[in-house]
Amino acid sequence: MVAEERMKTFRLNQAYFEKNLEELLAKHLNQYVAIWQDRVIDFDDDNIKLARRVYSSIGYLPIYIQKVTKEPIAFIE
Repeated sequence: MVAEERMKTFRLNQAYFEKNLEELLAKHLNQYVAIWQDRVIDFDDDNIKLARRVYSSIGYLPIYIQKVTKEPIAFIE
């Protein structure tokens, strides 16, 4: 059950990325963003540095981290 809840939360964060892509493109083009609870909580040019910083700050939660690009993204199904 816990895994299902974590995946649901991850999907909600992913949906936020998809829904707000145009705004993200305007603010964070070619950067990685970390999304949690319907907001960008951090961003960086390096996804590893971003992940380390975010997870050390708020814990290992189902945060969605994605690079903001104009190219289509293959989302996890």
